[in-house]
Amino acid sequence: MNGLGIWGKWTSLFLLLTIVPFLWAQKVISSKPGETAEEYEMRMKWWREAKFGIFIHWGPVSIAGTEIGWSRGRQVPVEVYDNLYKQFNPQKFNPQQWAKLFKDAGAKYVVVVTKHHDGFSMFDSELTDYDSMSTPAKRDFIGEIVKACRREGLRIMFY
Repeated sequence: MNGLGIWGKWTSLFLLLTIVPFLWAQKVISSKPGETAEEYEMRMKWWREAKFGIFIHWGPVSIAGTEIGWSRGRQVPVEVYDNLYKQFNPQKFNPQQWAKLFKDAGAKYVVVVTKHHDGFSMFDSELTDYDSMSTPAKRDFIGEIVKACRREGLRIMFY
């Protein structure tokens, strides 16, 4: 033995596995570049106190009435799924009405999916035509949601 004995080895391993990650986490406390630990704590305090937010994951697949994304090639054939955006024209989309409803319900923030894992962008993208401007609606859904949420005093975040 190296003088630590069996308990010394376990104690050393425990300290290594608990203290080192804790110390590392204290240095890498934020995902925002340049954010201080105090700024991070203030941001997290706000989020904990906000308690209620809205998560919007919506897009062309809603036409098929299936679960977003994972239905591609399962419930919805790939050829059909990949062309749903050509029919996506939500006539009753009213972001101001949505934002007011969210605020009236007590929400403090809104998180919206901007680009789905299938590659469809809910905004006008210069990098692809697989986006909201290529739909019959020809609308920047994200831009409209952002403006409406800000008018209602809701924080807006992107996923």
